[in-house]
Amino acid sequence: MLLLLVLLLVGPGLAWGTNPGDRSPTVRAVCGPDSCYTAHLERRAFREAWRACRERGGNLASIRRSREARLVEELLEGLPGHLAQGPLKLWLGLQRQPRQCAPHKALRGFTWMTGDQDTSYSNWLQEEVPGSCPASRCVVVSYAADSGHTNHKWLDGSCRLAVDGYLCRFSSPRGMCPGLDGHEPVYSTPFGVTAPALRHVPFGSVATLRCAGGDTQSLLCMAREEAALPGVGRGVGWSREPPFCQEEGAPGWCAGGANGGCQHTCVDEGAFYHCQCRDGYQLGEDGRSCAPLERCPGGLAEDGQCLDVGECRGVGCRGTGVCDDPRGCPCPEGYQLEGGECVDVDECQHRPCAQLCANAEGSYLCYCRVGFTLSEDDGTSCMDVDECQYQGACQQVCINYPGRYQCHCEEGYALEPDGYSCRPLRPHLSPPRRDWGAPTTTTAP
Repeated sequence: MLLLLVLLLVGPGLAWGTNPGDRSPTVRAVCGPDSCYTAHLERRAFREAWRACRERGGNLASIRRSREARLVEELLEGLPGHLAQGPLKLWLGLQRQPRQCAPHKALRGFTWMTGDQDTSYSNWLQEEVPGSCPASRCVVVSYAADSGHTNHKWLDGSCRLAVDGYLCRFSSPRGMCPGLDGHEPVYSTPFGVTAPALRHVPFGSVATLRCAGGDTQSLLCMAREEAALPGVGRGVGWSREPPFCQEEGAPGWCAGGANGGCQHTCVDEGAFYHCQCRDGYQLGEDGRSCAPLERCPGGLAEDGQCLDVGECRGVGCRGTGVCDDPRGCPCPEGYQLEGGECVDVDECQHRPCAQLCANAEGSYLCYCRVGFTLSEDDGTSCMDVDECQYQGACQQVCINYPGRYQCHCEEGYALEPDGYSCRPLRPHLSPPRRDWGAPTTTTAP
């Protein structure tokens, strides 16, 4: 995980930092209700920028909605002054393969690096450049403090050029905790960025609070049956309720029903606390959960007791109700019993999807390569997308192939270098129609 020195606080939800490993300013972050964006000012070509985001657990940024565009604007407009003078060009997660131009679509034939073309937002600076279709193209967003109308606009160009930096996007499907007030919180996020003053804090982040006397206190954004703060939905919250940093007359860390977030024993030591496990168990990496040192063949009861096979009838099993199976406590679908705990099964190892698979907690998701769409019937198979059905896919003749399409011209015309337009071979022929009506379409056998 990157350890980042915070240099400047520019507003709520924003952070600017450095990576001590390379001494260059690299990371700035802003988080919304379901994802975070980071700006990395490191010169990279497109492929290297994509790889850097993936190594951190994210992807090159997609901006599909206006609210996501506003987050990115906030991210860039908060850059320190000497860096914001620019002009800066930063990679987005948009790439187009050769001869896949679609100038009348919102993304012009470009595809997000997540493999789809879903969007209700685009922000192109200029019209499609003639002759750019035969080559692979990638997209940057531009920014400079005094550039006016060109700010936040999209430009496409060669994917091999190194530009000023790149934007990453990190999803938080488990949810977000609210930013904390007071005690100068600093958040260590799961994607390696340490940031102050975030409005939304990703699941799995650790908040470090500065307490009186120079002490610090850490809180975990974790799964909870009930919200740890007012206004937070069930399922995610901070590991304890306020007041934070124990004050005179305030209840102890371990008081109340939350038990300090500890699965077994909460040990209150005044300015801070820690969790302990009963004999036969060991503390988990999160510092709160407890796992048996040896496998519990009958699973764990609700109180954490290790059960032997045949002992669980009528006992409340953790997370699965009352046990009525002589073999032990059952696990929910998508989990299996390991060491007395129900752990997630990686269903993708069994190749349940026709093309691409992503494991999820207790389940999995199927998705498809570019040019295909997921079947609504079974949710696992992929069907070819007939791009030729879209108006303006080709000027004259469109032929659909599995996963792609190709434009052709009628007799007496030749295909232009953009892979879309047709020009007459002989002067007396009338020019091809320009009404962008539906082209002649066919499907390859």
